[in-house]
Amino acid sequence: MTDDARAASGKAMWESVKAVLSSPGPRPDRRSRPNDGPLSLQQERIWRSQQFRPDLCSSNLAMAYRVAGRLDVRALAASLESIVLRHEAFRSTYPALAGEPVHRVADRAPAGLQIEDLGALPGPDLENRARRLLVEVVRQPPDLERGPLYRFLLVRLHAELHYLGFFFHDIIFDGFSGGIFLRELAELYRGEIRGAPVRLPTLPCQLSDFAHWQREALKGKWGSEQLRYWQRKLDGLGPPSRLPLDYRRHPVPRYRQENLCLPVESELVSRLTSVVRWLGTTPFVVFQAAFTLLLRHAYGRRDVAMLSVYANRTRAPFAGVIGSFSNILVLRTSVPETGGFQELVERVDLTSREAFAHQALPFGVVWKEILEPLYRGESRPPFPVKFILQNAAPDWPGLPGLDMTPVSVRKPHDQDEIDAWIEVKEGADWTAEFKYDPDLFKRATIARLAQGYLALLRGVASDPSQSLSRLFESLEAHGIKAGGTR
Repeated sequence: MTDDARAASGKAMWESVKAVLSSPGPRPDRRSRPNDGPLSLQQERIWRSQQFRPDLCSSNLAMAYRVAGRLDVRALAASLESIVLRHEAFRSTYPALAGEPVHRVADRAPAGLQIEDLGALPGPDLENRARRLLVEVVRQPPDLERGPLYRFLLVRLHAELHYLGFFFHDIIFDGFSGGIFLRELAELYRGEIRGAPVRLPTLPCQLSDFAHWQREALKGKWGSEQLRYWQRKLDGLGPPSRLPLDYRRHPVPRYRQENLCLPVESELVSRLTSVVRWLGTTPFVVFQAAFTLLLRHAYGRRDVAMLSVYANRTRAPFAGVIGSFSNILVLRTSVPETGGFQELVERVDLTSREAFAHQALPFGVVWKEILEPLYRGESRPPFPVKFILQNAAPDWPGLPGLDMTPVSVRKPHDQDEIDAWIEVKEGADWTAEFKYDPDLFKRATIARLAQGYLALLRGVASDPSQSLSRLFESLEAHGIKAGGTR
């Protein structure tokens, strides 16, 4: 395909996507609703998973920072309270009535800023103690019925050094909400320290409005069209795309996770950026295409399906609302028998655009209506691999006058029972982080796959039109045999 033809094809596909996104459906609005309303379908899936494993704390999301400088604790507490009162997600709980979950919203903030002061303790190990306190919070199982479903923890070491953690259950919070939260916190804190409190614009909708809108939208023609797309897309889906395992599965999964993180060198990122422009696509598509190729070679099947996560914020009234909106999508690609990486990118690009246009149908509906009948005999979900491109963090320098460094807070295994997944993180220093279940894989196996993935990216960067067979040869050179990783 010529450059002009590729550009025309991409434009046509994007026009079809926009047509779907602008298709009529119930208009989101803010209404005075009775309490104990419905959950969104995404929230209901999370709620039911939590009933099955009430001790499971992997649904806790965390953002944590080392804060150097003179922090105004009063201003921080006031800013956090304003956010809690602004977004009903923080004041929500999810009790059961007659065995079914309901969304209940309180008028007041259920919890404020919790402060732990380590300043009077002896010893040089205070920073490690502060980190351990953060880890303890993220490992606490939530109480969906009583709440609160968030916690703000400030650990004071001395007047100019603190550790600050924000913790949320994913029934009220998603990755996109993190950017909203941080931006509003910075703006409110700035106003507080200046003595001029900020009044943020009134939100057009809240999380409960999304739940009502979603359920009404999916009842009508718009919802039927979304379902028909996924029925066509997943028709004839074969056996799960599983990587060959090193160990037998445990009868009861232990929800363990280990990470292997490799840097993507800046020179390679620069060359891949040029490749993305030349192909007329996005970084997500190029990195996903490389991962698709890795799975196709390691597993040995052309029909590759994996999961990914989309923000699901296509309706403007919900763009600035903190809540659980993100959706899991199935990305299914048939890898061509012959041809080059360029042809594979075109297929992945189309799959990605179509999925983006149909991201409103919750994965729980796709599973119930389409996949469950196909995989009723399976003891495990049919999508044990996941691909995520984590976009660059929002331009958030931290709170005014403070030096804030992100701190990693390790959380338990992802509750979706994923065998292995990759998260490519965009930013000043790109990384490819492989997350895997050590009950299933040796670390050496994952390291071999990770190196093979980087080899594919280097090959694509040097020549994006090269044949798939040459790229497969680079995987063989890294010990990844066709149909297996050994």
